[in-house]
Amino acid sequence: MIFKIKAFSFLFLLVAFSVSLEAQTVITVGKDQSIREIARQYLGDADLWEEILKANNVPSPDKVSEGLKLTIPVEQVKAVNLILNDAMGSIKSATEAGAKSFATDKINAAVASYEQGVKTRKNAQWSEATRLGKEAKALALEAEKEAKAKSQTATEAVLNYIKGVVEGKLSGAELWKNLAINSKLFEEDKVRTLSGSYAEILFNDKSRIKLNENSQVLIQKTRVDLLKNKSEATVKLEKGDAFALLSGGKGKKNFNFNIPGVKADIKSKSFWVKREEKNTKIANYEGEIEVESKTKKVKIAENQGSTVSDNGNISDPKDLLPAPLITHPKNQQVFYSPELALNWSTVEGTVNYLVQIATEQNFKDIAYTAKSKTTSLSGVKLGAGNYFIRIASEDKDGFIGPFSDFVFCNLTVDVTPPFITISSPADSLITNKPEVELKSRFEKGAIISLNGEPLNLAYGTEEFSRMLPLKEGANPFVVEAKDSSNNVSSVRITVFHEDDLSSTITLVDPVLNQANEISVSMKSFTLRGKTRPLAKVNLVYSGDNRTLRTKSDSEGGFVFNVLNVNSGEELILQVETRTGYKLEKKVKVLIP
Repeated sequence: MIFKIKAFSFLFLLVAFSVSLEAQTVITVGKDQSIREIARQYLGDADLWEEILKANNVPSPDKVSEGLKLTIPVEQVKAVNLILNDAMGSIKSATEAGAKSFATDKINAAVASYEQGVKTRKNAQWSEATRLGKEAKALALEAEKEAKAKSQTATEAVLNYIKGVVEGKLSGAELWKNLAINSKLFEEDKVRTLSGSYAEILFNDKSRIKLNENSQVLIQKTRVDLLKNKSEATVKLEKGDAFALLSGGKGKKNFNFNIPGVKADIKSKSFWVKREEKNTKIANYEGEIEVESKTKKVKIAENQGSTVSDNGNISDPKDLLPAPLITHPKNQQVFYSPELALNWSTVEGTVNYLVQIATEQNFKDIAYTAKSKTTSLSGVKLGAGNYFIRIASEDKDGFIGPFSDFVFCNLTVDVTPPFITISSPADSLITNKPEVELKSRFEKGAIISLNGEPLNLAYGTEEFSRMLPLKEGANPFVVEAKDSSNNVSSVRITVFHEDDLSSTITLVDPVLNQANEISVSMKSFTLRGKTRPLAKVNLVYSGDNRTLRTKSDSEGGFVFNVLNVNSGEELILQVETRTGYKLEKKVKVLIP
């Protein structure tokens, strides 16, 4: 429930009532004197004119005229106003303590009693108004007490990222158990990562702790003062190493790592902590971290690191190694492969380079991490997706320097063969020309080969044409396209070339002699010959112009059954090839 306080009532009760008159004042209304002027003069507030009317049983302001005698209830109004004013002060104090959020019912009841008290005061019910004012104050005091108790409370952290096996030992438990994503973590809970595993813990103020593999952390404190918008958290790294990313949002924050042997005042938004057997390493990337033992106080500035021993010895801060420059891949580069190769510049003094590849810009979801002694990695298997890459340098003392600016790239696992087509000539074209123009369109960026020989085409080309010589007979052409993911498409056509001048008609059976004559034993016989493949072949009887028609087969062979031919009669063989070339041969038939 949301309550509202009328502006005139609030203003009135914030101003101390300063009218000091007799308990009952009787006045006579003067010329042109309004009821509001009377209320302002005798009660200190023009808005209290209704109380005067109620006390005198005057039904409305227009009944107030010159010469009318009015009794002004000065002391009654003053007493009630003081009580209501006191109640409003308590309501205001409770509201500032967070009662609207943490004691809603009580503060709403206090406001309701106050508002009813104001109403009864206007009706000149002084005793009831006094009672309600006292009731409102009592309720407001209870609401303030309840709000203060509830606004300062322990809160939970959340395990908002897991990769691999992450275990937890909850407060009071004896055994470790596997934790799931979004598990809630409370004070005295422990979290650990196993080999090849990573975790991120999100605190109430949006600060994050990123645990690397084989690390363990204890949550010692996680508190929030909701009223003051203040959060407090303390963690202890018991094993391994972790990156801390503290929130830069609104509200007061107090986030600390419990480091044995020293007190730490963290004014950094980004740092790294590594727990070793008898000491703790700290690398600061942004802001300042102050560590203090009984004998020494050190400020670790941005891009500096220091070692703190458990007995309180603190090393002087040392500069961290700078980040290398990623030279491959280039930012926003696209690869059509599930694998990636990396190259980066050399940083003098580096023992290892820490490579991190994530699927999110904030590097919450680590897809790949490795340490490399060289400045390159190859065959990094990631799969299709968007990736962010960053690299840091590790020095001989084990300090990890700041990460490089990330490089974004996309890996596309393409299994779709590239588009390719031959637009000209048509498949199975038959031509008598000595060459043909081949035209092809294909997917942009594809590598093109013709009959197994790569074509030297400019990048981005989407078509090509070539004049190709033809040999007699079938001429197969295969155009192949290969995309950047090594997908291959090919298209095949065959062009048939027939030289008109080499076209012939040959008789196979009966055999033709040099005089273009054939000898047969009967007037009916079978004639077999050969010419161009798939040509139109006609046989015409010269005696009566009878015509037989057929078509040569794929080898050029043809057959006619000749009937009732006379000796000495000529048979005319007519051929029209697929190119349209026409030729004929006359054969004389001899019958003994």
